[in-house]
Amino acid sequence: MDGDGYLGISKKGYTSCEITLDLRDQKALYLIKQQFGGSIKLRSGSNSIRYRLHHKDGMIKLINAINGNIRNSKRLLQLHQVCSILNIPIKLPIKLDKD
Repeated sequence: MDGDGYLGISKKGYTSCEITLDLRDQKALYLIKQQFGGSIKLRSGSNSIRYRLHHKDGMIKLINAINGNIRNSKRLLQLHQVCSILNIPIKLPIKLDKD
């Protein structure tokens, strides 16, 4: 999610999630779809596949699952914005150490 994902808000204020992966990793997207709903489609012109989630119940479930685990600064900003729209308190990631 940190590298290949995107959390967004439409102009109308709807939240969404998109994750694009290489076709070899499609099993991971089907596991995510099974857990949170959404749709999966092949990307034309490339060997990739995209997962999209738009419905509110699925987004709330997804955000609660990833909240506190996002470390990429870009994705963390997106998470803050989506949490604000969905009225979910943001959890900052715990610091990683060698242990």
